[in-house]
Amino acid sequence: MATKKHTDRTQIDQPITTKEPFKFNFKHLKLCSQAEMDASLAKYDIITDNAASIDRWSDWCATTAEGRTFGLFLGGKSIEHRFRAASVLVTDRDVARLAKTEGFILEVGAEKPLLVSEDYNALVRAWAELREAHGVPLTPDEVFMFGLEEVLSQ
Repeated sequence: MATKKHTDRTQIDQPITTKEPFKFNFKHLKLCSQAEMDASLAKYDIITDNAASIDRWSDWCATTAEGRTFGLFLGGKSIEHRFRAASVLVTDRDVARLAKTEGFILEVGAEKPLLVSEDYNALVRAWAELREAHGVPLTPDEVFMFGLEEVLSQ
């Protein structure tokens, strides 16, 4: 026999007894094999599936003349903290994935990132090329932080 507590605050200490036990509804659950679960997990990528949830927390951003805004996200550990702040579940597998990631470029409002990179130099070059393609020059801070003085002087 199951017991329930009153929700009425005046009778809170008096249990209500019912004749029927509590029933669980498992209709929404789907049973699957380990192989199906592994295949489903293999398709999941924390960055491509959740990048839009942190689009407002980029390290650098640029807005084009057309009004499109792009964000550059740097550092796997930093990105992990942003996902956690956005209430994204981060598993051990995700932590390992993010540890190998240098960053990504995302258009604000887009579902998927334009580029996810494990190579810092390639990521910075792509950021500089993206800005150049849209007519948005790098700021002096970006040139200094990314060490592009030599590259831009050529």
